[in-house]
Amino acid sequence: MQRNWIGKSTGINIDYPVDNFDYTITCYTTRPDTNFGATFLVLGPEHSMLESHLDQIPNKAEVQAYIDENKNKTEIERLAEGRKKTGVFTGLHVTNPLNGKPLPVYVGDFVLGHVGTGAVIGVPGHDLRDFEFAQVFGIDIKRVVVSADGDTSEITKPEQVQEKEGKMINSDFLDGMEIMAAKESIMDHFEANGWGKRVTNYKLRDWIFTRQRYWGEPIPLVFDEAGTCYSLHESELPLLLPETANYEPSASGESPLAKIEDWVNVKGDIQSDGTVKISDKGAQIFRRETSTMPNWAGSSWYWLRFMDVNNDAAFCDIEKEKYWGPVDLYVGGAEHAVLHLLYARFWHKALYDLGLVSTKEPFKKLVNQGMIVSFAYQNKNGGLISIDEVEEKEGKYFIINTGEEVEKVTAKMSKSLKNVVNPDEIVQSFGADTLRCYEMFMGPFEQSKVWETTAVAGMRKFLDKIHRSYQDRMNKWSDETDENFKSTLHKTIKTVGDHIDDFKFNTALSQLMVCFNDWQKTDHISQSDAEKILIILSPYAPHLAEELWSQFGYTEGISYQPWPKYDEQYLIESSITYGIQVNGKLRGEISLSKDISKEDALSQARAVENVSKWVEEGNVVKEIYVPGKIIGFVVK
Repeated sequence: MQRNWIGKSTGINIDYPVDNFDYTITCYTTRPDTNFGATFLVLGPEHSMLESHLDQIPNKAEVQAYIDENKNKTEIERLAEGRKKTGVFTGLHVTNPLNGKPLPVYVGDFVLGHVGTGAVIGVPGHDLRDFEFAQVFGIDIKRVVVSADGDTSEITKPEQVQEKEGKMINSDFLDGMEIMAAKESIMDHFEANGWGKRVTNYKLRDWIFTRQRYWGEPIPLVFDEAGTCYSLHESELPLLLPETANYEPSASGESPLAKIEDWVNVKGDIQSDGTVKISDKGAQIFRRETSTMPNWAGSSWYWLRFMDVNNDAAFCDIEKEKYWGPVDLYVGGAEHAVLHLLYARFWHKALYDLGLVSTKEPFKKLVNQGMIVSFAYQNKNGGLISIDEVEEKEGKYFIINTGEEVEKVTAKMSKSLKNVVNPDEIVQSFGADTLRCYEMFMGPFEQSKVWETTAVAGMRKFLDKIHRSYQDRMNKWSDETDENFKSTLHKTIKTVGDHIDDFKFNTALSQLMVCFNDWQKTDHISQSDAEKILIILSPYAPHLAEELWSQFGYTEGISYQPWPKYDEQYLIESSITYGIQVNGKLRGEISLSKDISKEDALSQARAVENVSKWVEEGNVVKEIYVPGKIIGFVVK
């Protein structure tokens, strides 16, 4: 996502000398293989040549009028799909260095002067924008690529414009080459002749740093009366916001800080290092920068401050940063990828280049949690209907006012659809632990999950079962735990611990449910083992676990307890449960020793109720035994 956001492209800058004019126009292209098909060149209205050499352009008046006409158009307007291409001929020509042919030079608003070199070489047979421009101005369209369909006819329709695959034709020494091979060959040719140079370009949106608002970090810069900018002396840091009762913007549109005159206008002295130190006795008058930093200024380095939060001399001591950093795991939504995470990486890499941190990257690993969605309703046209406008009748759903039948679907939570879930209401009705456990139990962490409020009650019942399980035995614990339950206990300790590390919270909770189901069938549980279960439950239901922990008489919180260790001997399965099939259908189950022989396994399986009648009444023609998996009989 970051690669796409930044927009890396590799290509070549090609120089086109202007005929009878001491100027060379450079065009960047990622498809130099098509250059034998070039028939024109277009400059963006902002191109520097139009400003610096306007008087030497033959069609000066028309060009100036066109530039003025496009000054107030937005990029969106200029690049809108389906919009008719506009432009004006400059009266100039350039020479295509490949074949010496003259190419007319136009100004066109579909070319942005600040993107690339601000000029585009027009190859209308193999670029749709160029094709549309050529059609408007009656410019030649030449085919230099033939695709798999073998069509070499004249290009007259948009669907014939071929852009990305095929072999070269009408291209001199490139003829017969595949596009990628031709691209490399022609770039070698351009560079060898001094007509062009390979380049890598990036297109990244500007990050507007300053904000005209009160809230935000003040920017530690001041300006003298001549407008020269200075950094504040280090002793002036951190620069804090001034107290004010009025946060409204000023009438001029400046930041609210601009209205606080006694903070904005200060005296000070320029120090030997070129910074300014503020003082009531200062020899010069300075004006503070009144814009503030954006919200991502602090969020782009906060993890470093967490490593050394009480340091008054630096944002983070380098030795502490080496000890704690980089961050082992970052958990967040995928939408952070091109916003916060991009800013954070940029900021961290800048600090690394300055020698202030020891790692090139701030985070070792990223995990994106899945989105929680909710039910909504969709009509036959695909429109989503608010849940309060729909009623259920005999398992079907209808719009209350019109009676139109609709389909129940899942959709992103939205206020307009009335399918938003307020966590406060869930906490009030079911408790915070229930909400916490239900969210983790809904499904795999990284997948989207559907919220069902009716299912929350089931999680509350599970937590109630845990509470009853402890209350029923509190102060009546056994000296030893039953051996069968020890196996469940140690398997649960291992599973929950491993699955927390793997973000498999839903399966960890499933194992806890198995544990408490087996608890109900167990006569003897020691207090020590009951405490171990509480500790591994506490990350999921911390309030319940803490409450029960205190009932054991402990004053130190459960979160300070070490994670229990499991005993390997209790993880060894002594028996295996087999499904027993008769003619491919499951007819029963049996638990058998792990080391049982094939003959004994088949013999015991025959005796299982609901299996015995099939094998006794019929003729067994085949016996199936797959150790550890299945037992089967084919009966006639």
